[in-house]
Amino acid sequence: MKTCSNCGQSCPDDAIICPICGAEFESVPGQSNINMGNANAISGDIHSTDDHSSHDSNNQLNSNNASNSYNTTNNTTIHEAQKSESTLLNENKMAYRLKCKELFEDGHMIGNGESQLRELQVSLNLADEIALPIKEEIRLQSKKRKKQLPLGGKQEINQTKTIIEQNVTSALQRQLVKLEQWMQEYDDDSLKSVYYQMASMLEPVRYTNRYEDSAKDEYWEAYWAYIAYMLQTRFKEADEALASLGRWHAHYPEQNDVILFLAGQLMQNDSLESAQKVRGTLPAHYSPNLQLLLDAMDELLQKDYEKEFVSIRPVHAFYINSLFTEFFDTQKANGLQRIEDAKIRKAQEEQIERDRLHEQELARQAAAKAQADADAESARLAALQQDAENIAKAQDLANQQQETEAAAAARAKAEAERIEQERLAAEEEELRRREEEKRRRKAARIAWLERNFWYIAGGIIGIVLIAFLSTWVPKKVKSKEAEKESQRIELDNYELLISTCKNNIALSTTDNLVPLDSAAHQLVRIKRECKRLEQDATKVKQLDEQFVTKARALENTLKTLADHPLNTEQAIGCSEKCINIESWINFIDQ
Repeated sequence: MKTCSNCGQSCPDDAIICPICGAEFESVPGQSNINMGNANAISGDIHSTDDHSSHDSNNQLNSNNASNSYNTTNNTTIHEAQKSESTLLNENKMAYRLKCKELFEDGHMIGNGESQLRELQVSLNLADEIALPIKEEIRLQSKKRKKQLPLGGKQEINQTKTIIEQNVTSALQRQLVKLEQWMQEYDDDSLKSVYYQMASMLEPVRYTNRYEDSAKDEYWEAYWAYIAYMLQTRFKEADEALASLGRWHAHYPEQNDVILFLAGQLMQNDSLESAQKVRGTLPAHYSPNLQLLLDAMDELLQKDYEKEFVSIRPVHAFYINSLFTEFFDTQKANGLQRIEDAKIRKAQEEQIERDRLHEQELARQAAAKAQADADAESARLAALQQDAENIAKAQDLANQQQETEAAAAARAKAEAERIEQERLAAEEEELRRREEEKRRRKAARIAWLERNFWYIAGGIIGIVLIAFLSTWVPKKVKSKEAEKESQRIELDNYELLISTCKNNIALSTTDNLVPLDSAAHQLVRIKRECKRLEQDATKVKQLDEQFVTKARALENTLKTLADHPLNTEQAIGCSEKCINIESWINFIDQ
């Protein structure tokens, strides 16, 4: 393989022109200079406009030794024999494509272009099933597409993003058809980004086939071709697509390439540490259209997998299910393995501690028995000595008896002191255990607050964003007709908000109260919107009753679990969830 000095694309060793930009490679010493007529050299530059769209503007077929008649010579046959069949076919298709771009203007053929194309097709030995689709594609592309995307197109883009966040794959397939129709009429960068993204994920094989037959002069088409190739495990072609993005770095952030490389790592199930290292090097400047994909990858990289139940946020489910399922499953399996290893280590440590306490108890019992035997032996010797001294001296017997009683009292006192010390040690151990239990409960409450903080914050941010969008659009509408359209959109958003609130209420469970939290804030906003838009309050009342009914049902279940918990942590968690539910009910009543 050799690299084009103009665009950096990797090309076969036997290629004499770059199939991407058409630049001619320098001739290799020892080879003859083969002349192919007008099809021998292809030149053309890719110019990027201010709206970040790329296209061929002045592609021409040039030759140093021939006119515009496209006659092939015997030298062409000599050179073709030195190339592979696929390489020669690609070069001929590119030459035909560039000539079509030269002869079509706004969807119409210029002059005697039809005869010129027919002569070129014959000279390049291209069959009709290859040449005719190329000609039709260029004719459609040559139509002057409008630059300014109307409000309807922007609504389709926003609807597509909403469907992605809701992970409705069947609806995405229908939405892709709509976006393709908009693509035929408008030349908008955000429209291209969303359309090529959806096409690469939903139809990767069709996408790469069309990409390989195209002029490869669209940034977002080349960008998402990498994902389509990766989904087909065509890593070589994916790397070539990624390398080709360097041609657009003057108009698009280079950080977009890093995001694409990071996605490739996750799709290849690379290590978590390696992917986190790449994410740490990514600056904040990148195309906003990639934010949701980056957020999905951030969730995978920042998630705590050392839990028995690991779930993903619904807003990121489409990307994770479509691209990163293997990575997510691997990390969950690794996390469960680490949890199991920790349980085994804990059980081993507890067994070691029990063995140590058992050995201490055996040692204490042996010491007590030795002391008792020593005391018994002393008493026996004292009795024998006492019997001997009773014969001689009665006074010595009394003195000896007093000494024996004093020794017994001292031993009793020592034994009492030892028992008291053991009792104090046991009480101190119990106090230490209770303090440790308090600290553990406090840590559990803090962890719960940390886990739910981002869900609450995310719901508030979503509400603020919806409020901002609902007020921003009317400000842009000047005419009466636009005001009517704005009112219709507000009513649609109002109905969508009611539908979303119902879905959140239905999705709420005792294990996941985040949808119920979002439903509470949405219900308050629905009440305000109902008054502002002067809508019938019947739906709002029904929704209010549905929310309270579901909340009370969940609260009763949690109270039952709190009364009969499996462990202390579960009891604390259920009680805290009951408090949250009560606060949400009070919030919507206010």
